[in-house]
Amino acid sequence: MVKYLEHYSGLYREDKGSAGELYVRSESVRDRSGLFNWQINPHVHTNLFQLFFITSGFVDVKMTEGTVRLSAPGIIVIPPGNVHGLTYDPEVTGHVLTLDNAYLEDILQPVIHIYNNFNTLICLTALDEGILSMVRQIDAEIFNNKEDRLFALQSLIGLLFVQLNRLNVQARFQTNMGGLNEKYFHMFQRSYTSSRPFSKSIPDFAKELCISTVHLNRVCHTVAGKSASLLLQEHAVAAAKKLLAHTSYSVSEIAYQLNFADPGYFARLFKKLTGKTPVEFRKELAA
Repeated sequence: MVKYLEHYSGLYREDKGSAGELYVRSESVRDRSGLFNWQINPHVHTNLFQLFFITSGFVDVKMTEGTVRLSAPGIIVIPPGNVHGLTYDPEVTGHVLTLDNAYLEDILQPVIHIYNNFNTLICLTALDEGILSMVRQIDAEIFNNKEDRLFALQSLIGLLFVQLNRLNVQARFQTNMGGLNEKYFHMFQRSYTSSRPFSKSIPDFAKELCISTVHLNRVCHTVAGKSASLLLQEHAVAAAKKLLAHTSYSVSEIAYQLNFADPGYFARLFKKLTGKTPVEFRKELAA
């Protein structure tokens, strides 16, 4: 059982969070794991969705209630909020794809059932050349400056998840070793991300889960390293970023749309969580 847990808004042992809604990172398993002598301690990413494509060797995947070994060829799917530690065979090879969770959710909105199918850690005991080819294409798009690059990247990521979802039916390795805290957290996360910001209070969410507000806050601190209130605030700010980027609504109009009674408080909260005012954020996007 995991006794000590590290929390990261960015990558393992990196304090810096993801670089916004378009964050996608691609690297080799050896480059990443070799930095830590093939041993990644149990931890949680609060905003990142990771895919590990193992082409040779093996990985021991440690979860809250146990450990499983995935031997190549295989895929490890790790959504945010899932406790995991990794011990690699020093001869392991493969690729790691890391995506901002909000960015991925936007891509998969037309097929949201696929996104919802990957809400817990999953090991897939198959990895074919078709999927590896898509991973290589995604890697190429990340590092080029060609026309329509972002559209190509989104299309490839969407297609990759369609293929992974189909594979999930055929080659899923049972890894239901998450703890009760993680289950409560994922239920809370699904509920608030599918609701309008601040349309429900923390007691409302706790009632849905049949637990107390104190228990809900304990769950959030354990799994995400944050209070339930802060997670709701971050959800509201993420929604505000989309409206600032894709609409011409004023800051006040956006505040009211997101259920803020005071636009001034909305602006202060936005700056507290992003380091920029809503106006500064919009100007940077337009630059």
